[in-house]
Parts: sequence; structure tokens; C-alpha cells
Amino acid sequence: MKKRLLYSVVFLMMSLFIGDCRRDDSTAFQTGEARKLPDQEIWDFKATTTTNGKLEAVIRAGHMQRFSKESRMLFDDGIHVDFYDEKGKHASVLTAMSGEYDVETENVKAMGNVVVVSDSGITLYTDELYYYRDSDRIVSNKNVKVETEEGHVLHGVGFESDAQMRLWEIRQPYDGVAPGVDLSMERFEKKPRPDSLRADATADSMNVMSADLDTTAVDTLLME
Repeated sequence: MKKRLLYSVVFLMMSLFIGDCRRDDSTAFQTGEARKLPDQEIWDFKATTTTNGKLEAVIRAGHMQRFSKESRMLFDDGIHVDFYDEKGKHASVLTAMSGEYDVETENVKAMGNVVVVSDSGITLYTDELYYYRDSDRIVSNKNVKVETEEGHVLHGVGFESDAQMRLWEIRQPYDGVAPGVDLSMERFEKKPRPDSLRADATADSMNVMSADLDTTAVDTLLME
């Protein structure tokens, strides 16, 4: 009687174990099947963006995954972006642990240990940063740290600048602001001189003439 009871208990335990294994295998299979797979993968990825043949940015990443239906690319092995000014001269560089690229808008999102260094000597540190192609702006809504070319270290929440880091602003600055440091956007405004009126008038006339020209931009993303 005791042997039969022991055999029954052992059989029941084995049945439960086998059933759990089958359920785990089925669940694992369904999870793998439901997981989104990229349409394209590239290691040592490199792409350039241009407008009317002028180089604007060069994007590099260790690994790129492209999802066509979502019109986006994911970079999960580091991202490195070089920005260029309107003359095609290198202006700044962005690095981060990972990122996303919107194929339709050509906007870039950088995440994790984001650092932007301008050729003029300004360095930005943050956890998340957006680059908006149409406006050529970089924006962060997170905590930021900025080291200026004069050696000041500034802290705050929120940051906005052109991609070349020439006109930048900390939205909510706090501790670390050096005495006498002007963080307003007015610091970038050029004050007109009396002898510059003629030059301004000439510039205005040139702008009117250029308005009649066809300035349709041709945007290009070239993957290598």
C-alpha cells in the first residue's frame, strides 16, 4: 500500500514537471515569434545627410537595425554624429550610448551619456538629446551640464542650441552659474554701429533679389 502511494506521488510530480516544461517552451516560442525583427541590420554603420549637395551631418554607429514599417533606425552599440556648418566646415560632434533615427523627418534621438563638443570649445553633458533636422536644432529636456570655452561650469534643466553650438541656452539654470555670466539669448545679438546702416541696406536689397530665385532644397541621406 505504501509503495503504491509512493509511486502515485512520484508519477504526479513528474507529470506536473513535464507540463510546466511544455508551457515554458510554448511561451518562449510565442515570445520569440511576437518579437519585432528588423528588416535590415548593418554593423559599422555610416550615413551622411546633405542638402543641395552640402554636407550637414555624418552618422556612425556600431550596429544599426532598420524597421521599415515604423520608418526608423535603432542604434544599440554607440552613436557618433559629426555636424557641419553652412560652409561645410566641421562644427561639433555628438556621442552617446544608443540612439534612434527617424527616416521620414531625419531627426535623431541620442540616449545615455550624451556628450556634444563644439569646435569652439563648448561641451554639453546630458542623458537624452534630440536633433531636429528642419530647424537644425539640438534640444534636451533633461538635466544638463555645460562647460564653456572660458572654463565656466554651468548646470540646469533643459537646453537648446543650433547644431554648431554657436547660439545656445540653458532653459532653467541653477547652481554652478559663475558670477557675471550672461545666459540670456540677447548676449548673441549684434549691436548695430552707426556706420553699418549702409551695409544693412545693401544686405536687405540682396535678400529681396535672392527671394526670386528657386531655393528648393534637395535633402539626401546616403548610407555607406
